[in-house]
Amino acid sequence: MPKSTPKVAQKVASSSPRAIDENAMLLRFRSKNSTSGVTRLTLRRAAEELGMNETALVHKALREYISRKINYKMITGIDNLEGFLERKRKETCQVPLPNTVIGRSSRM
Repeated sequence: MPKSTPKVAQKVASSSPRAIDENAMLLRFRSKNSTSGVTRLTLRRAAEELGMNETALVHKALREYISRKINYKMITGIDNLEGFLERKRKETCQVPLPNTVIGRSSRM
């Protein structure tokens, strides 16, 4: 059984000659902040704090997120920051084996 169009969408569609805008998107906010989303109040406060409007902040956040995800994945093959940092730690942190001489002393 197909879903019916919400009354708000029906009203917009019937009153506008451009009912479907390919560049528009509906964003549903979370009821509470979590790792997968934020509330409208959080977006509003963040935008105020940063001196931006809400739409500009959403665009900026999406751009930065996509840029980070694609760069890490393209460069390292790892999809998240934690994996990227762990790999870097392993590459740069050469832990000497026990009983290994690290440097020579001039007093030998």
